[in-house]
Amino acid sequence: LWQNEHTVVIGKNQHALSEVHYDKLIEDKGTLARRTSGGGAVYHDLGNFSFCFITEDDGNSFRDFAKFTEPVIEFLHKAGVKDAVLKGRNDLTIGDQKFSGNAMYATNGRMTAHGTILFDSDLDAVSSALKPRKDKIESKGIKSVRSRVTNIKPFVDEAYKNMTTEEFRDALLLHIFEVDSRE
Repeated sequence: LWQNEHTVVIGKNQHALSEVHYDKLIEDKGTLARRTSGGGAVYHDLGNFSFCFITEDDGNSFRDFAKFTEPVIEFLHKAGVKDAVLKGRNDLTIGDQKFSGNAMYATNGRMTAHGTILFDSDLDAVSSALKPRKDKIESKGIKSVRSRVTNIKPFVDEAYKNMTTEEFRDALLLHIFEVDSRE
């Protein structure tokens, strides 16, 4: 699990200027990075975090997003986000709003499955940084990135509402490893 501050990460096949409001990102002292996996552009700030599973490529798990997002969804349900689901091929959503995008990469008998979690991100910054294709927005029946994404913090139970992003991230990590503390 990790975090980046004010960064847009694009997939290996994306054209940066088509996906990112680059001039605005640079003006705001942001960073643009490219990852080795596919998938869409994602915005990182200290209100979100990323997760990553690295494993052997067993020949059956690649493209099985359910296998790798299940522990995340299970924890979110435990935390009160009852409507969190894997929707489509690789999005985690609450209703029609996305809070996580996921991608995979395989090489040399190993694979990586990874995704993001919008916990308490600045959704206006997400909107101003990303420039999705118009046809993608229209096909979802929405008017903007801002209306397509959500944070999960408003949906968590009271016990999680006052957690920082780091505390929530750590609680997820403890759940995945089925332990009570980091020690």
